[in-house]
Amino acid sequence: VDEERLEALEAALARASDPAITARLFATSCIEKYFGTSYDERLAMLRRAKKLAALDDPATIVSVYNLVVEGVRHPAQLAERLEDTAFLLSLAKDLGDPAALLWAVGHRMRATFEAGMVEESEHLFALLQTLASEIGQPALLWQAGYSLAQRTLLHGDHAEGERLATAAFELASNSGEPDALAYYLAQVDQVLWLQGRGGEVADSLRQALEENPGLPTFGAALARALVQG
Repeated sequence: VDEERLEALEAALARASDPAITARLFATSCIEKYFGTSYDERLAMLRRAKKLAALDDPATIVSVYNLVVEGVRHPAQLAERLEDTAFLLSLAKDLGDPAALLWAVGHRMRATFEAGMVEESEHLFALLQTLASEIGQPALLWQAGYSLAQRTLLHGDHAEGERLATAAFELASNSGEPDALAYYLAQVDQVLWLQGRGGEVADSLRQALEENPGLPTFGAALARALVQG
C-alpha cells in the first residue's frame, strides 16, 4: 500500500463534490487498499464503488468498473463478476476508447475462463491480443504478453510458456513496469515446480518476498521452492 498516495486520494475525496470525480477517486483508492484489506472489506468497497458509479455517464461507469471489478476474485463472487463484466463490456464497446475496451475485455476473459465458458474466453483472448497490438502501449502489450504466456502454460506447453513469460518480463522491465518481477515469478514458478526445478527460483522469490512483505503468496511459493530444492 502506497500510504502517501492513499492519503492524497482520501484528501481529494473529502473535497470532491462532482459525483463522477468522487466515483473515480473512490475506485482508485479501492485499488490502492487492495493488499491492506480483508476479503469482507474489499467486497464492501466493491459494492460501494458500483453504487457511486450508478450515474448516467458510461465513461465513468467503465472507468470505475475497470478499476474494481476484480477487487474480489473468489469463487463465491464468480456469478457477480460474470454479471459485472458483461455489463462493463457492453458499455466499453460503445465508448470509443480502445484502452478502456481492452481492460474490459481482459476482465471478462478471466471471468468466463474461470466459469468454464471456454469458447467466449478464447474469443476475448484473441481480441485482447489484437487490441494491444493496435494500441501499442508498452503496459498493454505486457498485459497481452503475460496473458499469452499464461494461456500457453495452461495448455501444457511449458517450454513455450516459459519463453513467452520471459519475453513479457523483458518488455515490462524495459518499459519500467514496477510489477514486472512479481508477474514473471508467478509464471516461471509454475513451470519450474512442474518440472521439479522449483529450487532454482528460491533466491528470486526470497527477494520478491522482502520487497513485497504484504503479499503472502510469495512466502508460500518460497516455502514450496525450498522444499523442492
